[in-house]
Formats: sequence, C-alpha cells, structure tokens
Amino acid sequence: MAVNSNNLTKRYRHEDLAADLRQQIRTGALKPGQKMPSLTKLNLELGIPQPTIIRAHDLLEREGLIVRRQGSGTYVSGSTEDSSSRIGTSNISGRSLMILTSFMSPSDSSQHAPGWAMQTSLGMIQQSYLSNLHAVLLKTSHVTSVDLDQLIGSRPFGIIVSDHLKDDISLIHDFWSKLVQSGVPIVAISNMNPEVDCVVSDQEAGAHILTNWLIEKGRRRILCMLPPAGNLSWVSSRRSGYENSMRENGLDPRIIVLPDASVPYSASTEANFDVEVRRYLGYLAEHLVGPNACDAILVPSDGCVSAAARACRLVGKIPNEDVLIAGYDNYWKETGERAWESASPVATVDKHNLRIGHELVSLLVDRVEGRLPRERQIRTVAPSLIVLENGG
Repeated sequence: MAVNSNNLTKRYRHEDLAADLRQQIRTGALKPGQKMPSLTKLNLELGIPQPTIIRAHDLLEREGLIVRRQGSGTYVSGSTEDSSSRIGTSNISGRSLMILTSFMSPSDSSQHAPGWAMQTSLGMIQQSYLSNLHAVLLKTSHVTSVDLDQLIGSRPFGIIVSDHLKDDISLIHDFWSKLVQSGVPIVAISNMNPEVDCVVSDQEAGAHILTNWLIEKGRRRILCMLPPAGNLSWVSSRRSGYENSMRENGLDPRIIVLPDASVPYSASTEANFDVEVRRYLGYLAEHLVGPNACDAILVPSDGCVSAAARACRLVGKIPNEDVLIAGYDNYWKETGERAWESASPVATVDKHNLRIGHELVSLLVDRVEGRLPRERQIRTVAPSLIVLENGG
C-alpha cells in the first residue's frame, strides 16, 4: 500500500491517512471487498501510530467507504451486506458521543441552579445537538468491563468521562487502560488521567477571588475547610488559591482537613441535618472560641453552609456577623438545609458547569477533526464570584 510521501515529512494526522486511503478507494487501487492492511502492517511499514490509523478508519467508516467485520478485519465496502450493516450500526455509532456520568437522574429534575453537576450533563447534551452528534448517557456506576469492551467495539465518535470513578483502584486502572489504548477519542472532566484531554474549572482562581473578597471585607482570620486531596485534583487547586491569597496579604492560612471526602450536599431530614451540625461542631469548636478565633469560614460547597452556620450558633457566634461564611459552587438557593437554618453564604463561586459541558464536547470535536496538536490539551473555564444579597 502506498501513501503520499509528502505527508510523511510532517506530523502525519489521521485526516492525512484517511485522504490517502480515500483516494486509493476511489481510483480503484483498493478494490471493493479488498481487505485493508492491518494496523500492525501500517505501523511497521510506515511508522504511523496505531491510534492514528484507527481514527482514519473511523472517518472512512462513517463515510461508508470501509466496513469492519468482527473477527475478520477491515474491508473496502462493496457488498449489499456491507451497506446494510453500515446503515444499521456503523453510521449511527460513528455519530454517537458516549457520555459516562452519574449526574442525570429523575431526582435531579428540580436542580436548576448553575452549580449542580447535572448542569454539566445538560451542557454536553446541548453542544452535542449543535455539533450534529447523538448524545448517549451511560451511568458510570453501571458500566462493567464487558460493557466497556462493547462500547469501544462500537467505534463511537468519542467518549466523555464526566464523573470520577469510585470503584476499586485496580478496576479504575483497567478502565483507563482500555480507554486510552482503544484509539477512540476521549475527553475527561478534571485531571482524571494524564494521557487524556480534559476540561477543568479553575478552582485555584475561584478560591483566590473568594478569599480576597473576604479580606476586603476586613476579615483576617479566615479558616478553610477541605476534604483530603486523594485523587481529587480540585482540592489541591482550591487550597493553593486560598493559601496564595492569604500569604499575599500577609496572613497565616488556617486549614481544616476533613476526615473523609464527604460533604453534606443534601440532608434529607432534620435529624440528618442535626447529625451533620454535630459533626461540623467537632471540626470547628476550637477555631470558634478564644482571642484568636476565626472571623470567616470557607466551606467546601454551598451544601455545607447551613451546618457550619448552626455550629457557629451553638458556641454563641452569630453567622455572617461574628463569622462570615462563604460557600462554593453556586447552588445555595436549592439546598434542602435552608429549611432548618436561615443563614446563607455571604458569597459563593460559580464554576459555570453548563459552559464546562459545552467545552467538553467542543474539545472532543476539535480533537476528532484534527484541529489540535498531538500533545494533551487542558482547557480551563474561569469561575465567577457571586456576592449574595446579605453579603458582608
């Protein structure tokens, strides 16, 4: 098989290979029904990376010029059997964007605030529609290893992983190994895998502007509560933003690392809320009393504000007078805890989850259509400070 030698003098993209193969099919150099050269053969003879070859084949398959036959290989199209197969499966798979997410359940239907993770899913659906792609949502926790093999085998347009995997670490490693080696274009939210393009919220900038705002309000003893970093890259970024702001203003950072990664996003009953309050009181009590008591608290998310506010009251502190409480994520108005605690955050940060969803799809489309360099791409979405009516 011959390819355009001029292309080999530059970075050889999958579009270049697809163009060479397309020309050979149309001129008859590759005939209907003829088996295409194997991935290994093309790799060894031409030095073309296998993921590049796979993506070139994906383009030609979507155009109906080639067809993959399970267990046999890839062939130039030409038979009625090939045509019906493409119409029934390959074409629709080739325009399908598989989205792995846990944030799109019927119980989320009342979550309209921009800070809910479900807004990211909505953003991906919107941008998929605008990009003429089919958006297929798959529940992350229900995707087995066999499911993943079938998903990869269907050769979709691409895969977006928009939820952190919470399974056994060996299974997570196997999951990512299969995805990365499959040749299917992949994009992830946050830095889940160092080999995969991703879109991230600038958590460092968000914490920085929020801390600066509290300092402008005259607060100097600002306490920051965070879960352990673990595999959550946003925690380290948030901490850096807070610490940098404090040190830039000549102040000492004060950090409470919570014993686990859970935060009370929603206490379903008042009894559950009381349990969370007692838990938060245990974390905060020593920081709320004495001459060096904190005068502001940064909680991990808006869902933590009510528990922190009630804990303040239990030691005689008036929330948002004695101690300002700032949230994060901008979904405060839809938290259930408002039924049991009247204090709201003085300020919060909007990550713009809808925009993050748009960017995830746009990044994947740019990757598939060859508009990006080979190197891994990280797109950052800037957050916004939201000051609430009772702020300060």
